Amino acid sequence: EKVIRTFIDQWPAPDLSNYLSATTPLYHLLLASVGKFISVSPAALQFTGTLFSLGLMVTFALSLARQVTAVRVFIFTLVLMSSLYVFPAAVWMLPDNAAWWGVLGILLISWRCRFDMTLVAGGGVLMVLLVLTRQSHLWAAAALWASAWMSLDARRPHPHQSLRSPLGKVEEARRKAGGPPAPQEKSGVAAGGSSVAHDGDDEALPKGTLRRIFTHPGRRFARTLVMVLATLPAFAIVAWFRHVWGGRLYPPVFDIQLNYPPNISTPVFIFAVFGAINVFFAGFLLPRLAVLWRYSPKLVLAIAVAMIGVACLAPSTYSEPQGRFGALWSVAAKFGTMQQIDSSVFSLTGRSIAKAWPAAMERSPLIIALAVWGGFALLGWCAALQRGPRIVVLIALAGFIAAQSIGHLAFQRYCEPMLLILTLLLAARTPEWPGPKWLHPFKTLGPALLAILMGAYTAADLRRAKPVVDEGTSLQWVPGLPGHAQPPRPTSTPTSP
Repeated sequence: EKVIRTFIDQWPAPDLSNYLSATTPLYHLLLASVGKFISVSPAALQFTGTLFSLGLMVTFALSLARQVTAVRVFIFTLVLMSSLYVFPAAVWMLPDNAAWWGVLGILLISWRCRFDMTLVAGGGVLMVLLVLTRQSHLWAAAALWASAWMSLDARRPHPHQSLRSPLGKVEEARRKAGGPPAPQEKSGVAAGGSSVAHDGDDEALPKGTLRRIFTHPGRRFARTLVMVLATLPAFAIVAWFRHVWGGRLYPPVFDIQLNYPPNISTPVFIFAVFGAINVFFAGFLLPRLAVLWRYSPKLVLAIAVAMIGVACLAPSTYSEPQGRFGALWSVAAKFGTMQQIDSSVFSLTGRSIAKAWPAAMERSPLIIALAVWGGFALLGWCAALQRGPRIVVLIALAGFIAAQSIGHLAFQRYCEPMLLILTLLLAARTPEWPGPKWLHPFKTLGPALLAILMGAYTAADLRRAKPVVDEGTSLQWVPGLPGHAQPPRPTSTPTSP
C-alpha cells in the first residue's frame, strides 16, 4: 500500500528506480491509477486488488470444470484459496496473486502443446504482463519454449508422436493380455493437452524418450525459435529494470535484505514442500507407483537413490542466518535433527555418524523424507502424463526451481502457490488409475483434509497477526534478515503552546 500511495503522490511520473517493493511495478501502477482517477479510499484500492485474486480463482476453477466433478472443482479451488500465501494476498494489497494468475495462464497455454496463435501471441503477451508484475517469473518462458518444441501438427500428426502416456501403454498391454479394462481417460486436454486422436495402428515407436522428443528436429527448432522471439520482449523488460536498478534484479532499497548469495537448499526445500502437499494426494499416486514398481522396479529404485542423494547434498536444518526458517522449516526443527539421532546412535552403539560424515549434522530427516516422497510424487504424476505435457511440466518445474534458487531466502511463501497449482492441475488432468476400493475415497478426502488444515492454519495465523506499524514511505530501512536492527526512531519533544 505504501508503494501505491507513493506512486499516487508522484503521478504522472512515478519513480521506478527505487521503491518499497521487491517486484516490478505493474500491479502498483494499476492500483495507483485507480487511486488517482477513481478513488483513493482503502476500500476502493482493496476491492481493485481483490479482482486479481478473483480472476486467479475463477480461471483455476474453469480450467478444472471439464476434467473433474463439481465437488472436486470446489475442493481443489478451496485448497488453493485456503493457502496462507494466497488468501492474505486477496485481502491485502499484494501483487502475489496477480503474478500467480499469470503463471497459471502460462501453464494452461503451454499444457496444450499446440503451435498456434494462442501459444505464440497469447504466451508472449502473458509473459510481458507477468514480468511486469513479478520479474522473478521470467522462468515461465521455458514452459512456452518446451510447449513449442513438443507441439504437434494437428492436421498431419506423425505416427511417432504418440500421445499415450507410459502408464497408458502398460495398461493397454495388460488389456490385450486379457486383464481388466484400462481406466477411462478424460477427453481432450484432460488427457494431456491435445485433442489429436490416435488409434492403435501407430507405427512402432523409437526406443527411448530422448529419441522420441528429438524427431523432426528442423520443425521443432523452427517452432521453438518463433516462441523464443515471442518471449524476447519479456526479457527486454527485465533487462531494462535491471539497468534502472543499477545492475540489480530488485530496487536498491532491498540491498540489506536481498544482497546475499544463492541458497543451495532451495531445491531440496521445494521438493519437500511438494512432498508435503502430495501426502494428501496419495489416493491418486499409490496405484500409479504400484504399477511402476511392478513393471519397472529399477526406475523406482533409481528415483529413490537419486532423491536421497540430492536431498542429502544441501543443508536442511533450521537456520535463520542461512535463510532457512519459517513454515515447514519450523515444523522440521520440531521433529529432530541428525545430530539428535547421532546422539541416540552413539549411546546405543558407541559409534558416531558425525565422525564419518560431519556435514550430516546439518540435515533434517523430515525434510529429506518429504523431498524423497516429492520425487516419487513427481514420478507418479508424470508417468500418467502424455509426452508433451510431461516435458512441459518437467521443464517448468526445473525453471521454477532454478529461479527460486537464485534468492537467499528459501521461503515457503515463494513456492507453495506454484506447487499447489501444479499438483491440482496434475490431479485433474491425468486419468485416475484403478486401485484398491478402500483407497478411492481418499482421492476426495485427502484434498478436502488439506483444505481444512490449510484453512485452519491460515485463520490461526491471521488471528495471531500483530497490527502493522506504519513506518512511512522512507527508503532508509526495510525489515530484513534476522540480525538487522531497525534504526532508532527520532524522539519527539513537546513544544510549548
